[in-house]
This record gives sequence, structure tokens and C-alpha cells, in this order.
Amino acid sequence: MKRRRVSLLLRIAVLVIAVWGAVTIVKLRLDIRDAEERQAAVRLEIDRQKRENSIVQELLDSAASEDTIADAARDELGYVSSNEIIFYDVSN
Repeated sequence: MKRRRVSLLLRIAVLVIAVWGAVTIVKLRLDIRDAEERQAAVRLEIDRQKRENSIVQELLDSAASEDTIADAARDELGYVSSNEIIFYDVSN
């Protein structure tokens, strides 16, 4: 009787450990999937930021050119050259 009881307790303990291990593995796989999704999102953000940085760097590199300064004066300050004619569309 005692041996049978020990055998039953051992089986229950093994079963509990097996269930715990299976649950842990499933949880870890879900955590890994979530981490991979976050990693993919971060990589996309890094790529977007690199493209934006290269555009800003191009702007900085070309900021000293005369054409860039003239374009900025026209667009932001409304300046025109002496030989330019500006037409405004008032149909809207």
C-alpha cells in the first residue's frame, strides 16, 4: 500500500512538472513573438529615421548654395527677383 501511494505521488509530481513546463514553453513562445514584432517595428522606425536624416543632411549640405537661399527667400519670405512676375490664382 505504501509503495503504491509513493508511486501515485510520483506520477502526480511528474504530471505537475510536465504541465508547468508546457505552460512555460507556450508563454515563452508568445513572449518571443511579441519581442519579434516589437523588433520589426523598431527596425522600420530606424529605417524611416535614417531616410529622414539623409534628407536633412542633403538640405544642410546644400543650404549654402545661392539657389537654395533664393528659394527659401521666395517661399518663406515672399521675396521676388527684379525681373520676376508673380501671378496669383484668385479663382478659388
